[in-house]
Amino acid sequence: MPTKILVADDSATMRRVLEMTFAGEDARVVSVDNGEAAVNKAGEIVPDVVFADASMSGVDGYEVARRIKSNPQLARVAVIVMASQHTPYDDGKGRAAGVDDHVPKPFDTQ
Repeated sequence: MPTKILVADDSATMRRVLEMTFAGEDARVVSVDNGEAAVNKAGEIVPDVVFADASMSGVDGYEVARRIKSNPQLARVAVIVMASQHTPYDDGKGRAAGVDDHVPKPFDTQ
């Protein structure tokens, strides 16, 4: 059974990079362009892991994590926040939201 990966990023380029990154793996990648859509899609597909951009307008990656972790049916889903040099990862916000880990953007796709 393939790993279900949900990607939430307002950048079409970053969504495509993540789709290409996991193309050779036993994974199914579903991409959305905003945090609200990520929370809704997570409820539909119950992913194994969510990659969410820290700096999306509206519902950002931290809020995506908070909403997913507060849903009993999704609480075990791993949430990884992607942060950039322009918007560095905020460790305090991440801990408060239940973020499992973070990765800096850009990242090495290997």
